[in-house]
Amino acid sequence: MMWSTDLHLVGLLDEYVGRQPAVADFVRKQLLREEEEDCIRKAIANRKKGYNHFSDLYGCWLWYSGVDFQVGDEGLAEAIDRGDFIRALFDLMLSHSVKVRMLNNYTEFHEARRSIESFFITYSSLMTAETNPVRLWWDGVYVSRSPDLPWISVPLRTHASFLPLVESWIADSGLLQTWLENFENDTPVVNNPDSSDRVFSHSMALHILGLVKVRNLS
Repeated sequence: MMWSTDLHLVGLLDEYVGRQPAVADFVRKQLLREEEEDCIRKAIANRKKGYNHFSDLYGCWLWYSGVDFQVGDEGLAEAIDRGDFIRALFDLMLSHSVKVRMLNNYTEFHEARRSIESFFITYSSLMTAETNPVRLWWDGVYVSRSPDLPWISVPLRTHASFLPLVESWIADSGLLQTWLENFENDTPVVNNPDSSDRVFSHSMALHILGLVKVRNLS
């Protein structure tokens, strides 16, 4: 209970600042290079061999996914052959990199992690199996590489109206994003109306958002 406000604040930070990015097909085609594909194929091959040790995030995600590569599942083999795992793992890596870069900038993010680490350091000997606090975080976030900037000042975060207000901002943001994506799928005012990956130009998106904010949120 004593951490509830702090964890709630970090949850709002995660939603408001570090929303999960989406990777469009044309972006993936630009960024997914042969070297990256080789890393992903190696991680898949290691899981097929039953290796329990991994040196990169691809192997880590496959390990924690719960997917059993030893059962000889035909659907799984077909998904690997089609490249579904390569695309999914690359999207996960790219989205993760963007999100970590965003969240890494804020003191609240690291303070919440330190609180959790402190809990495990204090009580790990009472847990089964005993937890090594050093291995709590696997996502490559390091405090020493991060600016020490508070997202929210103390007077603001303790104000009674702050948390409800940010929650309403997040709800509005989700509403606007959903509306924009649906409009993008239907309107001809996109850069590539004949493509399956229709996108607005930056300037057009700003104009449309300006109008939809007045229409949907007023």
